[in-house]
Amino acid sequence: MDLIGPISPPSNSGHCYILTIINQLTSFKITSFLKNKSDAYKEFVKQQKLLENTHNQKIKQLVTDGGGEFVNQQFKDLANQHGFTHVIAPPYTPEHNGIAERENRAILDKAQCLILTSNLPNQYLEDQIFCYLSHQHITYTFEQKLITLLLMENPISKDQKDPYLWLKVREENILPFYCHPTALLSETDPLTFNQEIKSKDHEHWSRAITKELQKMTNLNVWEEVSVKEDFKLIGTTWVFKTKRNELNQIVEHKARLCAQGFSQTQGKDYSKTFAPTGRLNSLRTLISYSAASNLKFEQLDIKSAFLNAPLEENVYLTILQGLDRDKKNTCLKLKRAMYGLKQAPLVWYRHLSSWLVNFGFSISKADTCVFYLKSNEPIWLFLHVDDIGIFGRNLTNFKNTIEQEFQTKLLVSADLMLGIKLFNNQTLSL
Repeated sequence: MDLIGPISPPSNSGHCYILTIINQLTSFKITSFLKNKSDAYKEFVKQQKLLENTHNQKIKQLVTDGGGEFVNQQFKDLANQHGFTHVIAPPYTPEHNGIAERENRAILDKAQCLILTSNLPNQYLEDQIFCYLSHQHITYTFEQKLITLLLMENPISKDQKDPYLWLKVREENILPFYCHPTALLSETDPLTFNQEIKSKDHEHWSRAITKELQKMTNLNVWEEVSVKEDFKLIGTTWVFKTKRNELNQIVEHKARLCAQGFSQTQGKDYSKTFAPTGRLNSLRTLISYSAASNLKFEQLDIKSAFLNAPLEENVYLTILQGLDRDKKNTCLKLKRAMYGLKQAPLVWYRHLSSWLVNFGFSISKADTCVFYLKSNEPIWLFLHVDDIGIFGRNLTNFKNTIEQEFQTKLLVSADLMLGIKLFNNQTLSL
């Protein structure tokens, strides 16, 4: 048993509280509306008489919290008079009265949904509480006992010789359902390098691996060195992903080499890891200002961004799968950051922000991922890892310069960034 309230504003009848009484065995519940907490005792006595007369059974145990409306001399005398135990849950432990607490939430949620859909004021909450709705569900399967053991808790007559005479109280507790036909997708991306070798798309994945390794070679990501005793070697793993278009057609097979950063040790091969990311409010502000000022909004995607950032710590990799290396006692010393390293996002942000500051941009004090260029034709930038939103009137010079430093992909009509879909109207701007 538990009490809900006070409910504000009160109902049209002046009720501020809801008393819920639940039978633990069957989950049958009763709700009563009260004007004051002190009315809980009178209402419980009323419902007790009704239940005992209707079902010809006595209450054996009453579970409540330690509220003053339940813990008082009246309830104590009532328990002694009728011979049931009153269990009081300890303070700050609603789980000890979990059945009532959870049912209160379910009752209120259903009522509030009905209030919202009917567009009625909160004063009509009392009229939307129907315990009948909560009764329409399946609880649990009763234990398969003899009918006399289940209801009367007494064994059958000793004259009964058949020990296998059992009666199921309920045949099943699962509603029949209809299984919709579903296509079974057998094509999945390989999870390991060995799976890639055995894949039927091995030729495509092999080209993707070669492309990724060539990219790392061009950016001078690592160099081969001899292994020493104090070197801590970090493993690598391949991540394979099939890119599809909106029609679910395969566009590209991508392979990315990632370091197993979970084996790094702080203070040895990394120190700090935090890297800022742009705030959604900042992006919304720039989009709003761009639309009001009729500015251009374009988006740049820097390819393999982390591979461009120089690495300060000494990080060593084991000879990875996919490289033809016959030399023993050799490893790869990273010269640039790599996907999977704990410090990779941080060193990439430092590298990009340093380049932007040298170009002439200033960092916003409100958001460290917003940069602005003071000039006759100012430019604002919004950074989100390897995505850059560009706002301004004349963006040609900046785009040409950054394309010389990084390998970029220009999305001239930026229509989606951080989950915000944009529509560019030539007359009304963004």
